[in-house]
Amino acid sequence: TAPVYIQYINKKCGYGVFAAHDIRAGDLIAEYTGIVRPRNFSQKISDYDYAWGFPPPTRFVIDAKDAGNFTRFINHSDNNNVDMIYVPIDGFWHLAYVAKKDIPKDKQLLADYQAPYWKGRGYKPESLE
Repeated sequence: TAPVYIQYINKKCGYGVFAAHDIRAGDLIAEYTGIVRPRNFSQKISDYDYAWGFPPPTRFVIDAKDAGNFTRFINHSDNNNVDMIYVPIDGFWHLAYVAKKDIPKDKQLLADYQAPYWKGRGYKPESLE
């Protein structure tokens, strides 16, 4: 995994992930980990706050709400510096964050959660950066 640290930001954002050293564009940040479970559309959308879906037609998500690694603390920004990628390994999908551009030491790692995430919640916060 990339050299990072978790730091409390504020009550609204909670925690964030920051570069402990410079990270170069294209570097692997880490695999997004959690509990693989079926996507259940009858559940409240807030039940998926920490879930990333697999590519269609797969109807499963990786849910990091109750279990996962530091990647669940990567916050949203329209001006993201990390991207989520899907990686097939031995017939299974894995999700990982990679650096979209160079990230200097002590800069927060930020991902674009994408329009469907915010559409289901009826709001979109201002970008952190």
